[in-house]
Amino acid sequence: MLELTLLLALSINLYGRAVWLALIGQTLNPGVMMIAAPLAVVTYLWAQSDGQSSESSLQTSPQNSPQTALPSALSLSILGVVILTAGVILSWSAYNKLAFTSADEWALWWRETGLILEGLGLICLWTSWTTRAYDERRVKTLLYPLSISIFSLPWESILRGLDIHLQRLSADIAVYLLDVFSLFNLSSLPLKVYYWDSITIYSERFYLIINETCAGVNLLLSMSLYAIGFAWVMGAHVARAWILVAYIIPLCLLFNGFRVALIFSLGHFGDQELATGPWHEGSAYISQVFLFIGIALINHTLDRAPKSEERDP
Repeated sequence: MLELTLLLALSINLYGRAVWLALIGQTLNPGVMMIAAPLAVVTYLWAQSDGQSSESSLQTSPQNSPQTALPSALSLSILGVVILTAGVILSWSAYNKLAFTSADEWALWWRETGLILEGLGLICLWTSWTTRAYDERRVKTLLYPLSISIFSLPWESILRGLDIHLQRLSADIAVYLLDVFSLFNLSSLPLKVYYWDSITIYSERFYLIINETCAGVNLLLSMSLYAIGFAWVMGAHVARAWILVAYIIPLCLLFNGFRVALIFSLGHFGDQELATGPWHEGSAYISQVFLFIGIALINHTLDRAPKSEERDP
């Protein structure tokens, strides 16, 4: 009971600090981070109660004795304490520096990194506690809420350091797609795209600046969270969920470039009002629809047996 109380207190403290940083403007789109923690709690409690009703507790499952679960739990506990301690040290050092100046970029970066390490350490400790409280079957289910809780950490603050690189990549992908589209352009308006700089593209009728809000960070985080949820709904193992996340990362970068190309086309063949109006946000939903379809296709492909097995004797 003492361990559970301590874990709850540390988790509430960490989430409160992360939300406070988001509310004072450290993140551009804190929605994923703020939603992930309550979602993880609700799904954990639901899976936990479902496990109790189906007789999945450790005490009633003889094949999962404390002796078999203890080594894994012990390793997770040690790892969690080490990561948590490192995070606390980083956070404390960063707060001390920021107490004298709020413009220290390194201190801000270390503060976010410290929070992430604290969160990862707590997730390891929660996983350790879970493996000792429930049987193997229920633990596999509870790993999903624990995976969701990873997205409650301030990843966006760290990824924003890559904004300029993601902006350039989105511009390059958009220009490539627009060049391909121009080969099949049947409109009377020619489509020839040029670079003004590495993040600004233009034609004779329209120009577009790919700023940090269009870098694709929010799409990357939200679709990674959706991939976890999709795998859970499909009844896949949690390892499959993280495989889908690994696939979705490059797909998000590709489709963010597709979205930039779509917005540019709306401006070039239409006008600025069309490109910056409802379809500006609508293009994000179109990209997400294609990404949902991509997740489903990838999951289906992973379920198929290798073609080499068809030729086995």
